[in-house]
Amino acid sequence: MIESSSPLRHTGSVLPCPARVEPADDVIFQALHDEMVLLNMTSQEYFGLDDVGSEMWNLLVQHGDVETVVDVLGSRYAVDQETLRKDLVRLIGRLMDAGLLKAGGAPATP
Repeated sequence: MIESSSPLRHTGSVLPCPARVEPADDVIFQALHDEMVLLNMTSQEYFGLDDVGSEMWNLLVQHGDVETVVDVLGSRYAVDQETLRKDLVRLIGRLMDAGLLKAGGAPATP
């Protein structure tokens, strides 16, 4: 799901996970075909997400709310929500470890 120019340091634990996330301030990202390329400007390391990881990234950027992303993915894929949640939380942990995501604040009010 995620490829890196350097090894990621993540324990594999699925907890804890913030309820909301957003891209870190020093990260730029660009879709490239069915993949997403992310660059941590501080470390100068780049990362690649496959098509599923890209979809998860896009939904996290769009919604910020982890449970909303689980619900959206659940409506698109024939996978139980617990498996989706574990996979998403694992990806979030790896992205946070790499400095690509950070815990987000309260949702914006319209």
